[in-house]
Amino acid sequence: MLKLIDNSTAFYGTGLALQRKLFKIRSGQYAGRIAAVYPSSPSVIVLSYADPPYISWSSPQQVVTDSADYPAGCWMDSNGNIYLAYTAETSLNLMHKKLSFADGGWTAGNAATIYNAGSNYYPSLFKDHYGRLWVSWTRVSGSDYTINVKSSVDDGVSWEFGPDDEGTILVTGQSSAFSRLEYLPTYLYCFYCVDGTSLAYRKIEMSGSLWLSEAAIFSGTGISDSFHTSVSDDLRIALAFASDGELYYKDFDGAIWSGNILIDSEVASAPIVRHNGSTAFVFYCKQIGPNQNQLNYAVKNGAEFASPSSVSGSLAACDRVICYRPEASAMYYDRSVEAADDSAADVYHPDSGGLLKDSGDALFLGQFEKFSRIYITLSTPGSGGTVTWHYWDGADWKNFVPVSGQYNFDSSPARIRLWEDSNDIPSDWQSSVIAGHSKFWIKVVVSSDFVTAPVGTQITAAVELQYMTAL
Repeated sequence: MLKLIDNSTAFYGTGLALQRKLFKIRSGQYAGRIAAVYPSSPSVIVLSYADPPYISWSSPQQVVTDSADYPAGCWMDSNGNIYLAYTAETSLNLMHKKLSFADGGWTAGNAATIYNAGSNYYPSLFKDHYGRLWVSWTRVSGSDYTINVKSSVDDGVSWEFGPDDEGTILVTGQSSAFSRLEYLPTYLYCFYCVDGTSLAYRKIEMSGSLWLSEAAIFSGTGISDSFHTSVSDDLRIALAFASDGELYYKDFDGAIWSGNILIDSEVASAPIVRHNGSTAFVFYCKQIGPNQNQLNYAVKNGAEFASPSSVSGSLAACDRVICYRPEASAMYYDRSVEAADDSAADVYHPDSGGLLKDSGDALFLGQFEKFSRIYITLSTPGSGGTVTWHYWDGADWKNFVPVSGQYNFDSSPARIRLWEDSNDIPSDWQSSVIAGHSKFWIKVVVSSDFVTAPVGTQITAAVELQYMTAL
């Protein structure tokens, strides 16, 4: 299911994958309720929630109105309270708010300053079993990028020795720094990447007061914020990360790290690792073309991972792309392979030399399941012609106009929203057989001749995934 909750104008959308922003109430009257915290605009952070089956979401509730256009980090405790750390606009101070949960809703408290010097970004939060809040974040001062950590013993009202206290500096980089807090009894771990080249961690014993020395995990290139951690039911820390476009996995039993397991050797980013019991699932973006990222996942079976798969066929390369020309000796021409990659000018019907040209020509886009997005890249945009859009309702081809507006293959690239989301896809859309293939088809038909025929480079149902989050 693809459900549109909101349209954000913030630069980072939902925020970095390594930050927590999506939560589920685990017990009580509201068990199963999911809350999402995200920026609706560069300065406003909102909260929206839904109950199973998560089709209807609440109207976004403003919880912060003075945020800088940088991603926030959150934590939900066992009582459903959400703790929110964010960067303040203008001052770039690091701020905190508690969103108290009662009677099924959340109420935002007063903002407290965690740290008030330098520029502060990318917070990660954690609440331990003693009730202490912890925050790690990136502080930029001059040419230094440091990972700092502070704690609060009064639910975020105050932080250690006050706003002027920088806390503990764990590491210093020169170009970038990102961090994530994770707990494995009896230590709190701070995982971090500095300068995009090294993954490491430091840890503190929950009854102690000093962070232990750095332990290196991996050295590579292009890591930046593309890493994520999770703890399994059998108490192992899983780490997924992308280095130079390749996706890797390691895990840790508290004493020994496993070797590096390669999951995907092609262009991958923004990994998220999650556990079902002790089984690790890694979700990630796989680039299949410019501005097109397919959401993939891989499952760990024993010591290795099964071959990655697409999370949803409705957000991937098209199963079939077929050009149709009624006057040609071979009317149907399958360009599925060519449409899946970004090789230039190879999606066309050989009789006309175009993707579409004369009245009656058609383009069929098919998937195994219903879909609502199309991304079209043309090597030659069309001119002078018009098209109509159709889906099969079981008896006839039913005309519709994409919710994003009429598109006549006259510009490139083009992101077409057929419908708003999965909930708005017509219930009468039926699969049908075209050129021997049973799919859910979108049929695009030329209604007036093109002067210049469009020629295709790539056509997919993928979206521009950049920033993800997970429960």
